[in-house]
Amino acid sequence: MSLDGLPYEIHGIILTHLTNNDLVSLSRTARTLNLLVVPIVYQHTFLDFALGDEDASAADDNDIALSALLGLVTDTQGQSRYVKRITVRSREQEDTALRAQKELLSDDETVSAVSCLLESGLRNMSQVSHVDWLSTLSTPESVFTALQAPLESLHCSAAWLDKSHELDFNNIVTLKSLTSLSITEIPEGTLPPLLPALLSQHDMHLKSLRLQYVSPVCDNHGPASECPFETLANDLNLAGKDVNLSSLSLSLPRQPTSTTWFESFISPSLTDFTYHIHARDDQRVDIVEDGMHNELFAYIHAEAKPQSQSQTTQSQQQQQQQQQHLKLKSLQTNTSSPALAFLIESSTNLEHLILAYQPPSHCGDAINLSGHFVSLRSLCLPHADRIWYDDEAFRLYGRDDFGYLKVIVDNCLLLEELAMNLCAGQEVCSLSSRLSF
Repeated sequence: MSLDGLPYEIHGIILTHLTNNDLVSLSRTARTLNLLVVPIVYQHTFLDFALGDEDASAADDNDIALSALLGLVTDTQGQSRYVKRITVRSREQEDTALRAQKELLSDDETVSAVSCLLESGLRNMSQVSHVDWLSTLSTPESVFTALQAPLESLHCSAAWLDKSHELDFNNIVTLKSLTSLSITEIPEGTLPPLLPALLSQHDMHLKSLRLQYVSPVCDNHGPASECPFETLANDLNLAGKDVNLSSLSLSLPRQPTSTTWFESFISPSLTDFTYHIHARDDQRVDIVEDGMHNELFAYIHAEAKPQSQSQTTQSQQQQQQQQQHLKLKSLQTNTSSPALAFLIESSTNLEHLILAYQPPSHCGDAINLSGHFVSLRSLCLPHADRIWYDDEAFRLYGRDDFGYLKVIVDNCLLLEELAMNLCAGQEVCSLSSRLSF
């Protein structure tokens, strides 16, 4: 059978294995292939600018980005209708201080012109529902106004949102259907204006929330005054507002000062949880005895596990059967506590587990991972030189001359990714060709 005789569905599967450059080249070979390839090429459009950078490679990147943007603005081939996700990145914000010293910052006229082109291009993209705005180009007000379709996911920096700090986010129609929100580079002691407005909506659809704060600027790593994130949680509690998230990722500058935010942001619908506390000087956070983290993971465990049947009445048992219980599928943290170990051991069917803390040197408090052998797909243990196992249980901590790696590979049949801090890289890779290291 010739290539032309294959169903379009098979063509689509084949094309997913090609790079973007290969797809562009393929689209120029035949009209039939062009009709198949162009929607795939444009469905995620990436515009990478390096404004103000005089490097030759940066100039090439600018030419490519501007050429693609002008094509979307003129829209002579109707390619704009295929764009479903757009990522805009401008490297002018990454090393501002360094470029200022070199006097390479772009002028306001260039930035203004590119911003206007971006807004014009967005007006042609009738299907865009996912926006990654990793740039200070344009303003949130202009971008949200230019969007034609309801927005489902937004990934941006706090600095970009602050450019329209007086904007009434409650009146922006395109944000009403937002299901995923990721805000990065949030300064300590602040809260992006979009978040309170979004969470206070009566008909909120948000299911995934990621807040990434910058590292604390002072040396004191102990508890500080209540941060705006906790204040927002308290306000939601007082208003009786439930935030039923399925994915919650918190990268906080310090450990929280209270536990009141648990009730607002941790619900039975949660399946993906990331909890990260910044460390000083980019070092690990090993807060084993911190009561706050212990209470956090104890709370999650209580939400995940129903009461014992012997301790409940018949009516309570009927209520439990109707009640949804939290079932984590993904857990990431760089903190440690006894409750965390208990949560992992009592949970079932974890698919992704990332533990980025330094375990103790003894095996007495080892975590038994045997209950997750049948479900684990991704396992990241940066300090895996302290794993110990026996015939009945696979436990974190301890050491057996890398013999535990074979135990992981042999028992975790669905495992696709295995990340460890090991020197014997060749020995690890030789265990199984199906893993990604």
